[in-house]
Amino acid sequence: MNTSRSTHATAAPSSFSRRSNRWKYKLWKNSPLLFFFLCFSLFLKSVNTSSSTHANRWKNEVFLSFRGVDTRNGFTDHLSLALRNADINTFVDYQLRRGENIQSELYREIEGSRIAVVIFSKRYAESRWCLRELSKIMRCREDQEGKIVYPIFHDVDPSEVREQSGSFGEAFRKHEERDEDPNEVDQWRKDLKACADLSGRNPKTTADRREGLFIQNVVGDIIAITKTTRIQTSQPTTRLGIWNTLSRLQELATVIFFFNFFSDWSTRITLAF
Repeated sequence: MNTSRSTHATAAPSSFSRRSNRWKYKLWKNSPLLFFFLCFSLFLKSVNTSSSTHANRWKNEVFLSFRGVDTRNGFTDHLSLALRNADINTFVDYQLRRGENIQSELYREIEGSRIAVVIFSKRYAESRWCLRELSKIMRCREDQEGKIVYPIFHDVDPSEVREQSGSFGEAFRKHEERDEDPNEVDQWRKDLKACADLSGRNPKTTADRREGLFIQNVVGDIIAITKTTRIQTSQPTTRLGIWNTLSRLQELATVIFFFNFFSDWSTRITLAF
């Protein structure tokens, strides 16, 4: 009797050990599949995050850069009203809240605007503030995908901006006399030339030089640009929907996998005992 009991006592652990080994083998066998599910889940999450950020990164459609004493109460005011009447979200510096750091806030608005409209006027280059603002705009154009810079040559010729001649040449002579940082001045020159080389508008090319018609043409250009960029940015949104669907399918497959795996595991434990 004692021998029989001893035999059964040693046999049971041996049987359980075999079942345990089979369970461990099953876990090892399915580990690549489990690893794939985890990696795929992380991949989908990263794609969703980046696509969502890309689709929603612009705060404003348009940022207006201008020399206040030249155009604030005239052309710039008329253009901003026309853009808003066309339902184009436009930022002008008078929208800044009091008590904020003006430069840092302006830079944030530049970064958050899809299109930077630079209104060149005779005294634009006299202002270090305007030139630094232009440099920020041009850096954003280099660094931000989809950023558009649209120059307007209000009462200056594009060649004056490009070559820093006329009123722009005089402004730079004054900057050099004030012992400005030569590296910064050199960067201003490069940015002016780069901006002047971009496609924009000049009132001299408008019939009868009528400001109303010129503004209408500018607004038409901006609308065309925003429609084009909206089509481009809608593509990530479409892909986002596809990735969301795939993500849900992946989550469902993961649930089914774990349910089958652990239900089989619980059955084996039950049989063992």
